[in-house]
Amino acid sequence: MSSPNSLKAVGKRFSRSCFDPTPIPDISCEELNTLSPEHRRLAAADAQKEDWQKWGAYVSERQWGTCREDYAGHGNSWIYLPFEAAHYVAYRWGEDGLAGWCDRAQNLCLGLALWNGKDPILKERLFGLNNPQGNHGEDVKELYYYLDATPTHSYMKMLYKYPQAVALYELLDTGIFDDNRYFDVFVAPDPHVDGEAVI
Repeated sequence: MSSPNSLKAVGKRFSRSCFDPTPIPDISCEELNTLSPEHRRLAAADAQKEDWQKWGAYVSERQWGTCREDYAGHGNSWIYLPFEAAHYVAYRWGEDGLAGWCDRAQNLCLGLALWNGKDPILKERLFGLNNPQGNHGEDVKELYYYLDATPTHSYMKMLYKYPQAVALYELLDTGIFDDNRYFDVFVAPDPHVDGEAVI
């Protein structure tokens, strides 16, 4: 067996980072586990010793306006369930949420609910336009960024930029972010192997 230091040198040659679980040629599974904590978590999940994929970002960013939730009969899912109606319905085939996080079966779905003191509703899902309202096809009008994540979801980080004023339609074109009048909302869930999760 190679020394851990020489394995890390080999791993860095073949990986984008020491957290990248990309297969590395000519290294055994036992040796691969010594490369990084993420490699050890992936090996434990593959061996079904630890359930690192029980929790994750399996919640859709946008369930409203999809064909999965269209029961109208005319086939126009954007008209049947637009954003404005999304907070009044219970979805049948999934869930959506801002920085959504859930167990793999979506039995327990968690997400942010924000309010800037001015919006008429709680901010629980990404805002967007349906097909007749704006661009061809649905279009989300929000600023959010997935900053980092590991394959086991042992670490994830998201940034959502929440305006301090009422936000409608094309956010960047309205000047709503001028003078830095927005909240930077960082979300970093912390899963635990014993079935508990902390957000």
